[in-house]
Amino acid sequence: MDKDFDELIVNFGLPDIPTLKEYVESIQIVGNARRRTLNAPYGLVYAVAVVLAATARLLGKYPSIHPARIKKLVWQTYVIPKYLIEHGYPFQFTLRQALNDWKSEQPDDWK
Repeated sequence: MDKDFDELIVNFGLPDIPTLKEYVESIQIVGNARRRTLNAPYGLVYAVAVVLAATARLLGKYPSIHPARIKKLVWQTYVIPKYLIEHGYPFQFTLRQALNDWKSEQPDDWK
């Protein structure tokens, strides 16, 4: 290891970036909340969100499914912890282990 990491704060990072599918599966397992998931084309889901958002606005309500949320799901926000990898940071957890750790530290977040 090239550096002493005692003073380094890392919010979350993994050397291998999980896919959305891996996140969904891991959250379902750790949260003990298996849900049926559907695979649908982005264009269709986005169009439905636009219609639902417009309908909700006409009724004076805030849409629970907003087009911006759909965009965020497909927008690649991969953060590669290049500095950490290059300097031999000892990653402690896999995705599932990190979620389990979070759940054990903050169980109310998982209710």
